[in-house]
Amino acid sequence: MKKKIFGVVTAIVIAATVAFSMNINSDANEFSALTMENIEALASGESGGGTNYNICYSSSKVRTGYTYYDCGSCTKVYDEQGKGSQSKCFF
Repeated sequence: MKKKIFGVVTAIVIAATVAFSMNINSDANEFSALTMENIEALASGESGGGTNYNICYSSSKVRTGYTYYDCGSCTKVYDEQGKGSQSKCFF
């Protein structure tokens, strides 16, 4: 009986450790995506660098608080995050 209880407790501890580890990796990926958005914003001329193009994407996914440039129309799209092929649209 004690071995069964010890086995169940061990399984719960292992499952909790794996779940916690996966949650930490998910947060690290989100930070990387946010950092990349900031780098792209600086590279696309929003900093006043005098460039005549924007970094754009061919597709998007809905993400509140993000913006991207659509390559088809070269317009800024709000509350979506760009993904897919990255290119430049000139204005």
